[in-house]
Amino acid sequence: AQGNIKLGEKAYREQRYGDARKYYTIATTTLESIEGRLDSVIFEAIEDGFLQLEAKDSATATKAFNFVLSIQSRHDQAIKGLARAQTLDQVLALINEAEGYEKLNNLPAALTRYREALKLDAEAPSASSAILRIKSIQFDNKFQRIMSTGFAAFELNDDARAKAAFENAKKLKPHSNAVNEALTQVNNRILANRISKRLIAAIAFEKQEEWVKAGKQFRLAITLDANLDGAENSARQADRRAKLDQQLDTMIGQPHRLGTNAVHAEAQALLKTARSISTPGPVLQRQITSLERAIVIARTPLPVTLVSDNATEVTLYKIGPLGKFDQHSVSLIPGQYVVVGKRAGFRNVRVEFEVSPEQQDALITVQCEEKLAFGT
Repeated sequence: AQGNIKLGEKAYREQRYGDARKYYTIATTTLESIEGRLDSVIFEAIEDGFLQLEAKDSATATKAFNFVLSIQSRHDQAIKGLARAQTLDQVLALINEAEGYEKLNNLPAALTRYREALKLDAEAPSASSAILRIKSIQFDNKFQRIMSTGFAAFELNDDARAKAAFENAKKLKPHSNAVNEALTQVNNRILANRISKRLIAAIAFEKQEEWVKAGKQFRLAITLDANLDGAENSARQADRRAKLDQQLDTMIGQPHRLGTNAVHAEAQALLKTARSISTPGPVLQRQITSLERAIVIARTPLPVTLVSDNATEVTLYKIGPLGKFDQHSVSLIPGQYVVVGKRAGFRNVRVEFEVSPEQQDALITVQCEEKLAFGT
């Protein structure tokens, strides 16, 4: 085209206008043909450039993109391709280094090199997929480390540490069957240990005959497992023994009440219940012995001496009139008594006294001494 243009210019200067028109026409046709091929040539050159990038041939890729830019200096794909071609060798070196670290299982170093490659070329070959692969491996490694820690703690019966490890693993993989099974296993053992602790405490309290505490421990075990074999019966048995224990202590602690027939009958029934226990512990045995002694003492008469003035009419409630006397001896079972003295012209007297084994040979004075005023 340029040759025909020169020939046309020469013919034009020599005023051979027909020849000049002929040469210019040929040149124009040629240039129009070139222009028609322009897009196809650029496309082929761009495609070749990127193929060379994939083939890791930076020199040929650079040449292809420079060719395009010599035609269109602002061609975006050529500019981008040229930039990648200019860093390709460095990027490939980084990727090669990263792959080496990966083979040595130095994943942090490999990850660093892959990231450096991506900084230079966002489309660095295999870098993005390698980063995803390494992150996945690191994630799995972390998960396995945590699970291993949990299993090791479980083997050492350190259930709290094992549970904490498995819960951390669950945060990483919420739907992992392995995690859920491990948590179920450790939680079951924790629950079993808590139940066992309550039952051991309950049995210890039973041996010590601390029935209220034993019943409480059995019921705490039941709250952990409502279907616990025998725990409910044991709790009810502990309640019955606690009630019996309280009744015995109350009866033994108030021996003066045993003098009345109703309380005496109640004590006998309570004693029968206590004796029916097939294997009484030392506490119950002491209670039985103490109540037996208290019942005997409560029904054993004790000597009491009443002193008067031989002028006062003396009546001892529960016994009857004793008449006048200077001194009168009676035998009374332990309990509360009232003696009343009456004498004409004198104010009546009333004396309340208690007969108890602690006060042997009690001396009770009953005599009317306060004269009534005239007419009273």
